[in-house]
Amino acid sequence: MVTIVTGMACASVGIVLGFKQITESIYTDDPFAINYLLFEKEGEQIELKNIDQELNQANITYHALSKIGLSENKMKSAATIQIAALFFIPLIVASTLAVIGSSSSRSIYP
Repeated sequence: MVTIVTGMACASVGIVLGFKQITESIYTDDPFAINYLLFEKEGEQIELKNIDQELNQANITYHALSKIGLSENKMKSAATIQIAALFFIPLIVASTLAVIGSSSSRSIYP
């Protein structure tokens, strides 16, 4: 039991010292890195909050549509079409822009 506790204490001290070394290197090498990491974390939390709100709204919409008599198959097909449009339209636009960009870069940088 003492070996396990000692091993865990050494591991936690190693983690703390490693974190201290990483943060010191971040502060000395790139002072904006920690701000960037915090900015990314905030963005993730805001995005998760937005996803939660959208799921709640979708749940309300689902119950409203089921109350007026829309079948589940119709709702699934409508959702499939919407998801396909949200996925494929940006994919097509990005592919088109990639082709245009690569062809124009060939003319600029032969």
